[in-house]
Amino acid sequence: MKKVFSLVLFFVALVGLTACGNNGLGDFPEVNENKKVDMTAEEMNTLLSTVDMDTQMEQAMLLSIDLDMSVEEEYINYWTMIKEYDMTMDLELSSKTYISLSDQIDEVTFISNNSIDLAVEYDYVSTAMDDESESIKGDLDIYFTEQYLYYNVDVNSSSEEDMIENGKYKMNLGITQTMWDELFVSPEDMVDDYLDIGINPDELLDSLEMMTFLIDAGMISAYKDGSTYTFMINLTKANILSNINALLDATMDTTGWDTYDYMENAIEIQDAINEFDKLELSVVYVIEDDEVQKFGIEMDIELVQEGMTIKIAGQIVADMNVELPKLPKDLDEYDLTDSPLGGLGF
Repeated sequence: MKKVFSLVLFFVALVGLTACGNNGLGDFPEVNENKKVDMTAEEMNTLLSTVDMDTQMEQAMLLSIDLDMSVEEEYINYWTMIKEYDMTMDLELSSKTYISLSDQIDEVTFISNNSIDLAVEYDYVSTAMDDESESIKGDLDIYFTEQYLYYNVDVNSSSEEDMIENGKYKMNLGITQTMWDELFVSPEDMVDDYLDIGINPDELLDSLEMMTFLIDAGMISAYKDGSTYTFMINLTKANILSNINALLDATMDTTGWDTYDYMENAIEIQDAINEFDKLELSVVYVIEDDEVQKFGIEMDIELVQEGMTIKIAGQIVADMNVELPKLPKDLDEYDLTDSPLGGLGF
């Protein structure tokens, strides 16, 4: 159980490291239906193609994450086919991470403030083992500047053995400029890897065929207010399943296909989508003067797979070209360590 608990906490640590109403910082972009406009696929594609994301990713950005996640697992022994336990995990995560990337490692800065509320329970039903439960709640602040990693931990844990030690610590990561040159090939790709949730929003808008599909399926809407354009993509289980043939036309060369060819290739998509009890995903881009000002993903997902149910609801919002807040003044007082987050076993 400790290993499962530790892996979740390690994920949260990684969030910190790589982590519209008034459309303020961190707010999910809202749209005004009175500003809705009709645009062709060519017009949308042309406008989006003017954005140079690699250049923008070298500007400071704020990544805001607010997620509720739960996992329920019914574990049945493969050999005996006897149910051994029920496991439940509930996680609430709130994170605000300022990221300033540069091709010079000594100019890279992260400022991340995270709140976590995590609980894991095991209910053993066919063994004499005692039921188990663990929880951890509190704050984890992470900073990276001048090649040093700093973290400030203030959490309460129900475990007798500390999963993560409270206090203020720092570590020299030893990243040389040569090492960074190899990593820093594309800043956009680095953030894409961090935001990998199995769906790449950029790929949805990457081709004229895909843009045409989204318009014809009613999955994308455009809004214009002065020089600001907002694009909203809405994906649901129902609208994907009802447009599979059109999706195949947009993503594959279907020239000469007959009904059987469409049915055969649709099966894989149907099987993947039908693993979701619920799939609701909204992706919003706000563009002004050929620059993305804000980008947001809002999700409500329920995935059922091999005796496990995973539910994720919440938002991820990126605000571009923001001003970095000041680092804490007491970083030089943090205790030096060679094992960051060592209580997690990593």
